[in-house]
Amino acid sequence: NIGTDTADTSTGLDPIQLELRGGTNAAMAPQMEYLTDVFFPIAQKGFGLPIGTAIDIQCHGYFPKGGGIVKVRVPTMQAKLQPVSLTERGDLAEVRIRSFYAGNCPRWVAEEMAAAALNEISNVKIDGKR
Repeated sequence: NIGTDTADTSTGLDPIQLELRGGTNAAMAPQMEYLTDVFFPIAQKGFGLPIGTAIDIQCHGYFPKGGGIVKVRVPTMQAKLQPVSLTERGDLAEVRIRSFYAGNCPRWVAEEMAAAALNEISNVKIDGKR
């Protein structure tokens, strides 16, 4: 269970705008695309995060150089965030494969990684189907 029972979730706060700089895709950390494609939709549906909340990845950043730029906007909260219970796994709705490259790494490396990932998941049975 994830909730906001003890957090100060006063309403009527000014909109929040952040510019985050640094690594966006690093080992041992959630990838920025996880936040945009998985967490935020759940937060909007489950917690009541306002429509119009946005994460805009301006530029990806990687270790050791960093250099990523992400802009986050949260409109004025009109109501308290609600607790949500995520105890059941839902049906698989979609699988996306993204492979990035940067610096001196050639594009073909990212293309081969994506092809290998596609090959691996095409052999996985999901609910008895391939």
